[in-house]
Amino acid sequence: MIEFKDYMISDRLGNVCKVLIVGSGKGGVGKSTLTVILGLRLRDIGMKVGILDIDLHGASIPFILGWNTNTTVKAVRGGFKPVEVHGIKIMSLRMFVGDRPTPLRGERKSEVLKYMLSLTIWDSLDYLLVDLPPGMSDELLTLVKYVKGEHVVITLPTKTSVDVTTRYVKFLKSLNSNILAVIVNNLMNVAISDEVLIKGFQEDMPTSNYLVIPYIHDVEEYLLKGVTPKKAVDVIDKIIRA
Repeated sequence: MIEFKDYMISDRLGNVCKVLIVGSGKGGVGKSTLTVILGLRLRDIGMKVGILDIDLHGASIPFILGWNTNTTVKAVRGGFKPVEVHGIKIMSLRMFVGDRPTPLRGERKSEVLKYMLSLTIWDSLDYLLVDLPPGMSDELLTLVKYVKGEHVVITLPTKTSVDVTTRYVKFLKSLNSNILAVIVNNLMNVAISDEVLIKGFQEDMPTSNYLVIPYIHDVEEYLLKGVTPKKAVDVIDKIIRA
């Protein structure tokens, strides 16, 4: 028997053309930053874009985009209208709780996510980008149950990050999820093109789109202003074309 929320989720996403899910096995690798850069680039080329921030404990998408806390989601008949920042529609738990901590466990996290999916009125979107919390979480398991999308996986060029992210990719494959691209975020500004570490990473996880996003100085300033960093455009365009 289909629950009403399940029907509502399907209805809310009915006018979304494509869903891209940005995740990683490890925290602090730049998932939210990549999600925002991807959203800004899609906006630049004329796409209607929404970002769903489902990192329920560490939501940062509104903060990265310079969201004005005086602007909140609008309660309308049937749900909530997301806030628009720099031409991108955003929905995040942070829009409701502000800077208050949100301790949630297990089933409560899944319920909150289901409410966000069923009550957010996106209208028509070319792309919905989903920013995941790190790891193989309740949020990820709930999302893949209700939302069909392609995954963009991100890692740092470190042994620890690559190791954890390798297991994350294997987990996605066990769920029969489609991995669109694997991104190495070079925010550490190291020479990685010929590193044995990254070559091994490629061998373990063959993918048609294995990409390195370059170090971008003052990337936070670009995103606060809603500007796509030029150094990221080539990589982002390859993701979009994949």
